[in-house]
Amino acid sequence: MEIKDFEADRPCWVHATGHDFTPGTTLVVRRSTWLRDDDQWLEPINEILRRHNAELVARDTVEDKTMMFGEAELSVYLLHEPALVGAA
Repeated sequence: MEIKDFEADRPCWVHATGHDFTPGTTLVVRRSTWLRDDDQWLEPINEILRRHNAELVARDTVEDKTMMFGEAELSVYLLHEPALVGAA
């Protein structure tokens, strides 16, 4: 699955974008701190994270006036191609 052009956007609640970097690809997720982990809006993002054996490399809570209630959780995931995971 090609994700370098991936974007998910629910204004004020969640925004995610995929960026193509070598050797891996990152997925940057910015979401309202009020959005539950099991919310259906996160399902397309969670599917990519599962499929690509995502590794959380950074997470922080930041002030963000574009998000509901003015606060966002910012997470950066390193995605791995499933066929390459565990390869030596």
